[in-house]
Amino acid sequence: MNVMNVGVRRIAAARRDGIDRARRHDRQWGRLVSAFAFLALGSPAPGLAQDRGDRWTDAGIAFVRLLNELKFDSAAARVSAKIPAGSLSPDRLGQIWARVTEVAGALVEVLPGNLTVQNGQHVVDLDVRFERQPLRIRIVVDDSLELTGLWFLPPEPPQWSPPAWVDTTAFHEVEVTVGTDPWILPGTLSLPTSPGPYPAILLVHGSGPQDRDETIGPNRPFRDIAAGLAARGIAVLRYEKRTKQYASRIDPKAFTLEQEVIEDALAAVALLRARGDIDTANVRVAGHSLGAMLAPEIAIPILVLQGGRVYQVTDSDLSIWRQRLRRDNVTIRDFPTLNHLFMEGTGRATPSEYGNAGHVAIDVIEALATRVRDTR
Repeated sequence: MNVMNVGVRRIAAARRDGIDRARRHDRQWGRLVSAFAFLALGSPAPGLAQDRGDRWTDAGIAFVRLLNELKFDSAAARVSAKIPAGSLSPDRLGQIWARVTEVAGALVEVLPGNLTVQNGQHVVDLDVRFERQPLRIRIVVDDSLELTGLWFLPPEPPQWSPPAWVDTTAFHEVEVTVGTDPWILPGTLSLPTSPGPYPAILLVHGSGPQDRDETIGPNRPFRDIAAGLAARGIAVLRYEKRTKQYASRIDPKAFTLEQEVIEDALAAVALLRARGDIDTANVRVAGHSLGAMLAPEIAIPILVLQGGRVYQVTDSDLSIWRQRLRRDNVTIRDFPTLNHLFMEGTGRATPSEYGNAGHVAIDVIEALATRVRDTR
């Protein structure tokens, strides 16, 4: 979903139909982001690294070479029987390849990266460059050189540069922790340099393992929002999502919406209200994607911001929001030129667009700031 809501004070149980709709849209978004992560495989090109000498790295490069040559049967034959059936079958690898080539274009170069050993498994990182962006392929192989793990990871994002419209002297940031054992989450609180106490906004992520900046490719929309609002006199709290910080502890089959979003959002609201520099009567919640779907149950009044170029949310979806949120304390605004990350562009947004560096539009920052000021 490409909706952002701002509200106040209360987090309640979520409405089931809204949750189901949110998760359907976010699963679609997750699939598209996953496809974006598969860019390293590219289309056939003469840029694959030469074998470097250690057999585990060579096995990883050979696996990528088979994918690059469309030899999916041969690649699947190298997958360990420990991998769940069908997850890396020839058909599945073919589907991945089709999605990758649609988004990425030609592979340019694959270079050996780090080689580490974890729990007796050899973890091979390959640094990949292709036509549209770099990323990292992580391949895990056992002593028999069978593949036991495969990840497509973004490279370290470039250093964040503030948008031109942010006055970096007007705020500072402090590190905080959200929640209690066993789910303590690191976070960042952006505070204005002007005298407090300050109104505050908590940023709530979409589904999936999001970091505090909601980093997607080179973009950090939550960091843009935090800087823009803090420079306008509003404190902003953002934190690492539980599904990122504790991914290895979580059983996705038993993981609930309350555990994924609501418990940590409640803890973050409590943190803000316990601080002497925060106006406790003016603490608000801004949710993006799944976080936005939950916002009507988290807080009222509500501001809904919709990017008009998104493919994750249709006009009919937005019309449902308009019908169901017909009340005096709800405002819905559409930004026709913005995408799912509230960044400017032209035409219908595509997955590859999220690999282009940009910033959240200043109109979105101003809309959020105005809502906070008008509802004090």
